[in-house]
Amino acid sequence: NDLWQNLASGGKHFEGDMKHVTKSGTDVWTMATYVSVRDHKHNPVKILFLGIDITESKKESLDYKGQIDALNRSTMKAEYGPDGRVLEMNNKLKDTLLYTPDELKKRTIFNFLTASDLEDFKLIWKNIINGVPFEGRHKWIMKTGEERWFQGTYTVVHDMYGEPAKIVFIGNDITDQIRIEEKNREYMATLREQEQKLQQSQVELSKKLKEAREEMKLQFIEVEIVKNLNDKTLEGLLDAVVTINQDNKITLFNRAAEELWGISRNNVLQHDISELLPTDNISADANYLGNFFRTGDKTLVGKRTEVFIVDHSGESINVLVTLASATRGERTTLTAFIQKIEVELF
Repeated sequence: NDLWQNLASGGKHFEGDMKHVTKSGTDVWTMATYVSVRDHKHNPVKILFLGIDITESKKESLDYKGQIDALNRSTMKAEYGPDGRVLEMNNKLKDTLLYTPDELKKRTIFNFLTASDLEDFKLIWKNIINGVPFEGRHKWIMKTGEERWFQGTYTVVHDMYGEPAKIVFIGNDITDQIRIEEKNREYMATLREQEQKLQQSQVELSKKLKEAREEMKLQFIEVEIVKNLNDKTLEGLLDAVVTINQDNKITLFNRAAEELWGISRNNVLQHDISELLPTDNISADANYLGNFFRTGDKTLVGKRTEVFIVDHSGESINVLVTLASATRGERTTLTAFIQKIEVELF
């Protein structure tokens, strides 16, 4: 509005990029010139517009600007003259070095390097000027005297005559990474020292390990013997006995259970308990064994309760059940002792 008011009143002409909106709502950029035209009495009578469509080049320009802005936000960038003078630095690098713009004008790339790196870097700089890009890490000195590590790439940019015009540096502060690497080296040195100590006692440790294995083997044999005896005892009970593991897989299904359900153990062992006690079409609040016989459900554990089951033929059978939970190491089992009520009544 201010621009148009200025032109309408006969003010100074305008030259620059101008965005227009077409009838369809799309943007059109022009390289525009607006000139106020006067009549013979020097009164403004019209505004002359001359423009060139630069939409595509403007899109590219905005895209390049966006990329450069993103680069400046995420990385450190600097430009140096062939003699090493600081020509330009982005804010990310300036904020890290802590120098003011006036101070940077008086410095070269060589002022930021440590004395131990300086001579080698001067040779690298000559190669960069001669067209050999360099990528690596160096230690820089901040204004405060603090030393920080930078990883970056140095590339020469030539002028229209093919002469070196400037050196562009793009990099990142990797000080934290270097410190982590140093800590890792210290940690690895400690590990090697500990490894040597462990190797010195390897024979004795191997002997103790062998003894422990033999002892565990004997304990395992004893546990298996007890388990087999328990399984044989449960197999001979008149009551039906069903055991599931922590994954709700059936691990024990005695003869009485086969008779109660009318199904062979071969068809249920290592199967999920839900296949034997499906809960489909059965109310969740019904006194149905399938609603309670799951690993982790302690509703009926240690209680003698009247529930019902559905056998292989689909007949509902009232039973008395007691659930017992057992844990050995990381393994948990849940066992159901089931008595058919008709048998108990007689």
